Amino acid sequence: MVKELIKESEGICQCCKAAPATTTHHVMPRGRRGRGVKTNGIRLCGICHDIIQTDEEQLQYWISVFRERHGDHFWFDETDWNEYAHKQALQQQAEREKEERLKVIEPVADLFSTAAGRMLRGKELKFLDSMSTEELKVFTGMMTDVLNGYAAQGAYHPHDRFED
Repeated sequence: MVKELIKESEGICQCCKAAPATTTHHVMPRGRRGRGVKTNGIRLCGICHDIIQTDEEQLQYWISVFRERHGDHFWFDETDWNEYAHKQALQQQAEREKEERLKVIEPVADLFSTAAGRMLRGKELKFLDSMSTEELKVFTGMMTDVLNGYAAQGAYHPHDRFED
């Protein structure tokens, strides 16, 4: 990797473009999980290396250059990419599960919102979400029977209205 960087830089510092490049610098420092991959390396002269190493503004400049050139995770190695892909897959799975759960809860929430004459509150939605799918079916069946019982009476009384 270093040999490739030397060849690409033609031996000239990639910062000042004047002095001979004598060091290879991790653009994203190793202390910030930067890896020894080609897309995280830059050939520099000693002076430019010291400046970038000690000046956060200069370091951030080069990080932004490499981010634009190679992408948001330019310092990742294969292990990092595998870990990132795994985390993304877990996050997508969690989002799919949440959407599926909302599909189960939504009809129940609509039933209760209609019966209450208002939108459900956060704690009420959390209560519904805390139930297993089977418990939710049983609870919904009971409430449907209660509401159908009111409808069968043919009259609605204000004191019959349920709320919290």
